[in-house]
Amino acid sequence: MDFLKSAASLISKANFMFPYDLDQKVPLAIGSLWTLHNGRIKQTGEQCSIFSIPIAANPELVKLTEQSADQLKVIRHPCIIKILATYKDSTTLYIATEVVRPLIDELSSSNNYHKICGLWRVASALFFLEEQNLIHGNVQLSSIYLNESYEWVLGDFFLAGSNPNTFKKNFQILNPFNSLASSGVRDLVLHREFSQVDCIEFTYLVYQVFNSTNTKAVDLNQRENIPASIHNSLKKLVSQDSKQRISISEFLRLGERPGGFFRSNFIVLVDMINKMQIQDPADCQKLFELLKTNLTFLSPNYLQKKVLPVIFLSLKSGTSTSASELLFSIAFTIKDNKDFEKDFGIPLLSCLKTANNRVRSLLVDALYKHNDFLPPTLTSDDAFLLYCNFVRLDDPKLKFSAILLYSAIASKISKKALNNDLLRTLALLQNDAQPSIRINSIICLGKISEYLDQHIRTRVLVAALSKSLKDPIADARKATLDVMLATAAYFSAKELATKFLPCIVPLLVDDNESLRISSEEVTQKFLNRIKDFNEGEEETSVEVPSKSFLNIFFRPASTPRPKENNANQFEGIPKNQGSFDSEKTKRSSANTILSLERSDAAPSDVETEDQLDEEWMQEWDDNDNVEEELNNEVNNWGL
Repeated sequence: MDFLKSAASLISKANFMFPYDLDQKVPLAIGSLWTLHNGRIKQTGEQCSIFSIPIAANPELVKLTEQSADQLKVIRHPCIIKILATYKDSTTLYIATEVVRPLIDELSSSNNYHKICGLWRVASALFFLEEQNLIHGNVQLSSIYLNESYEWVLGDFFLAGSNPNTFKKNFQILNPFNSLASSGVRDLVLHREFSQVDCIEFTYLVYQVFNSTNTKAVDLNQRENIPASIHNSLKKLVSQDSKQRISISEFLRLGERPGGFFRSNFIVLVDMINKMQIQDPADCQKLFELLKTNLTFLSPNYLQKKVLPVIFLSLKSGTSTSASELLFSIAFTIKDNKDFEKDFGIPLLSCLKTANNRVRSLLVDALYKHNDFLPPTLTSDDAFLLYCNFVRLDDPKLKFSAILLYSAIASKISKKALNNDLLRTLALLQNDAQPSIRINSIICLGKISEYLDQHIRTRVLVAALSKSLKDPIADARKATLDVMLATAAYFSAKELATKFLPCIVPLLVDDNESLRISSEEVTQKFLNRIKDFNEGEEETSVEVPSKSFLNIFFRPASTPRPKENNANQFEGIPKNQGSFDSEKTKRSSANTILSLERSDAAPSDVETEDQLDEEWMQEWDDNDNVEEELNNEVNNWGL
């Protein structure tokens, strides 16, 4: 019994000390010396890949692997597999690396752009080792892996080192090229100079990438499916003539020269992204032009892990403001990927907090246009509170974009954000100095009214619409009538008679003909409802679909509005505000419009917006404290 307790204690202690959580096993090539698992490091929770190799079966190989792993912890390169930690128990050696998967699983679906770019990365890794006076010694298809970004990384450093004798001894033990097709390669490696080992193996790798290697012996001088531009230089890597023979570094230089096989637009794009060359606006512009051209050739994982961080950094720094649409094009491509919220939603929210107002406006516009696939982070209470704070900034375009966004995501935010934060924000906007903002705030209220709780909706609509009918801008009053008509189903006949009709009747004699027509139409419809009620017909609650507001929401304006002569109105159209439509069509349901485009000049007989807004604001309160005035407006809504 004591023995069993002692054994159980040792097992428990061993499990506690083991630093990794092993998940599903990843299949590798037949005959591989490794066993590969997905997993995570217990101490940090970091996701990783875990390579394991039994000690008893390969003691010499384990020793070499440990030495190489220790060396690679110090020597880092983006094209070499990143080692995080090692662990060794009595039976097995474990090596934790960045998350990877075998290249061979994806090679058949890769196009030539990806293949040439991957070979460029492998050549860069070998050149790096060459500079350290090291050779890899095991360059073949099974030694290449894909990282999280689906970039090629070089692994399997069993034979890495600088000692020719040790290499030949272990090469014969490992015998990495044991297929019929590669027997000639094995002989070349063993009989050529030590410095040529990686050149020969790299040449064979290129052959493996572009051709099948399982059916016949390999002649490295034959091009077959290898692109001609690469093959001409590739032959020099294995040339028997020492004068014509080149090293990996020279091969890389030939490929990277202007017009070289490693200088395609695709590779230039990848190189710029890896080097994060976005500080110079000219580089940034070139980068985004290349991205737009080559977007379909980049894998979704690469877009998610590599491209998105560059775009967010560019937006935060203000280097480029043309990246918002590109950002959401990528987001649409990766919306079903794992960690979409982590890699897109959270960084975007951070960018909205720190970017300048111009970038914020572009991003909020894009959020509105692409609201159908937003992750939960971007519709959370914290995110919506940030959107609400945008209207407190003195930026009309940002306010306009925010109003658009409110209408689009009202159905996705929580009841707390909808019935509290959003309504308070719209109440503040109803007292804004800009007529266009006041107009669109009341339209937005109508747009989102179907999502409000019933006990809040009636009270808020009555207060907001009654007030907007007194707005000195005719277009604001017209918009209010449209919203009132669209939301009429939410009110009883008694509420229509006592709350709305007293406010509408004065508009029947308004100097604006379009307004008189609209008010007459609304009055008649309300009277018909009241008549039906008085005749004893039972009122039925009719749900108003969201599409009922699409025809009155945010139409662009293009024509100037004629001057109004009503004593209760100000003349003209604001100088800095786009004009509103005033087409005089009988019983027109033409809708209110917002235009943030500014005219270059205003007629001399119209008042400027500054004059209009100053006089307009004095009607509400002479107090200069705008914040106190806006808070009072919130209270007037009963919130």
